[in-house]
Amino acid sequence: MEQTIENFEGTKNIHIDSGGKTDLEVGIQFIYDMREHPVDIAIATVYAIVVYAVVMWITKKFRK
Repeated sequence: MEQTIENFEGTKNIHIDSGGKTDLEVGIQFIYDMREHPVDIAIATVYAIVVYAVVMWITKKFRK
């Protein structure tokens, strides 16, 4: 796939090679690769929950 991007610096051509794989194959490969990162996923999930809790707490404090 070839894409041309024009900006203030000029024109850039980007070539993306999917290796002949379909979207389904790429999706399955992504899910398979994620099995190697359960600790990273757990840390990111806990971080997101903590940030959400802090936002909810701050919102509750300002509503009083």
